[in-house]
Amino acid sequence: CGMPSPDEQEALFAYLEQIAAQFEAESGQPDVETRAKIEQLRGVLSGRSAKVEQESARLAEAGDAAILAEMHHVQEELSNVEGLLQEDGVKGFLSQAADVWVPVIAGAPVDPESSADMNTDGT
Repeated sequence: CGMPSPDEQEALFAYLEQIAAQFEAESGQPDVETRAKIEQLRGVLSGRSAKVEQESARLAEAGDAAILAEMHHVQEELSNVEGLLQEDGVKGFLSQAADVWVPVIAGAPVDPESSADMNTDGT
């Protein structure tokens, strides 16, 4: 699941703007919220594309040894996170704060009742 090409991105935005225009025509009013979300998505995708290009260039210049070192560092960091996730206090905190962090990861709102039902043992 890679980044969409610039042509695919433009096709997506053209489609979203067309749908927004249809909503606006039906309601007879500008849909400021939808337009703002389309622009926010445009900004996120263009920012992400720039970051991916920047990291790719950096790794291409660094060579294989640097890439392997970076991968090793990432593996160590993931191991640290996995260790933290085994602690009951961390599990409890994450469960209580799920309404804050889950939407960021999932990209969608979370039902507060379902996040309150999360057990601290991860089930």
